[in-house]
This record gives sequence, structure tokens and C-alpha cells, in this order.
Amino acid sequence: MLHCGSAWTFMGQMGLGWFFWGFVILLLVGVIFYWRHQHSQAEQILDERYARGELNEDEYLHRKKTLNKH
Repeated sequence: MLHCGSAWTFMGQMGLGWFFWGFVILLLVGVIFYWRHQHSQAEQILDERYARGELNEDEYLHRKKTLNKH
């Protein structure tokens, strides 16, 4: 039978709390790194298309401005 005031119960709850918040923080950091990688990859593709002449300067600047809004 568990006692609500026992040290084991308190430490068990603390451990689960730390595990949960650690997981949430790691998940947020992973999402941020993923988003930044995707954004930089899109800019790289845009730069390459401009360098190959597939986009004129106006198209390039408009699309780059659109990318930087998001």
C-alpha cells in the first residue's frame, strides 16, 4: 500500500515530471532545428535557380521576400 506522504512516491513523481519536461524541451529544440534546416534548404534552392537563370531578378527578390516572411 502506498502512502501519499512517503518519500518514494514524492521522488517517483518528481522523476516523472523531470522526464516529461525534458522530453518536451528536446521535442521543441528538434522542431526548431528541423524548421531552420528546411528554411535554409529552400533559400539554397532559390539561389541555385537564380544562378542558373531560371528566375529573373524580380522573381528572385519576390520569392526570397516571401520565404523570409515565414
